Amino acid sequence: VLLWGERDRVLQSGQSDEIRSKVPDAEVVIKDGWDHFPMIEQPEEYAREILAIARRLAAAV
Repeated sequence: VLLWGERDRVLQSGQSDEIRSKVPDAEVVIKDGWDHFPMIEQPEEYAREILAIARRLAAAV
């Protein structure tokens, strides 16, 4: 799972397509309003996303 900020100025959104082509099973989640460092800029929202992903993956095991 890749969390991608739609306002990221370091990694362009088109690069997620490149990653998908190399890792076809990759899930890319593009978050509105997020920049390159959501763990610093939106720590609460980032933590919620990480926990939700972890719970979903744990439930699949």
